[in-house]
Amino acid sequence: MLMLCTIIGAYAGNPMKVTNGNGKFLKEAATATVTFDWSQAQWNNEKPLTDQWGEDYQKLIEAGEKAFKEGFNENSKKVKIADGEVKYRFDVKITNMDKYYGVMSLVPGYKHKTWGTIAVVDVSTNAPVCEVTFEELTGGRDFAIDDSFLKCMSDLGKALAKIK
Repeated sequence: MLMLCTIIGAYAGNPMKVTNGNGKFLKEAATATVTFDWSQAQWNNEKPLTDQWGEDYQKLIEAGEKAFKEGFNENSKKVKIADGEVKYRFDVKITNMDKYYGVMSLVPGYKHKTWGTIAVVDVSTNAPVCEVTFEELTGGRDFAIDDSFLKCMSDLGKALAKIK
């Protein structure tokens, strides 16, 4: 049974899709900066994320942005998110988030899903290099809701580092 679940999981569709350009930029030694746009982010397509998270909103997005950077840097072989002079800019726009409790997995706990886009831009020319959409990217596995969100953001960074 476990083997069957593993095989099915391996063939499941990747929620991160390159819609323009490609991931060749990841093969060169370069640095990048990242901007985040949470302004239109919804919770479960029902209400603004600011309403869902209330007083914790700013703290959570700051920690989530840090987790994204760490997830990317830990998994990208050549391009690294850094301060200072950079070659690329990642414009990350989060449009929707949701969570659920997974009880039927090997690691039960809260899991988060996220939707949005990432545009990779060459800073010197302001030209688009790659555009990615992600729909229902599932990440984070934790009994604590906040930690599940942070792991989801780290998984988002990891997924970007692995695009082709």
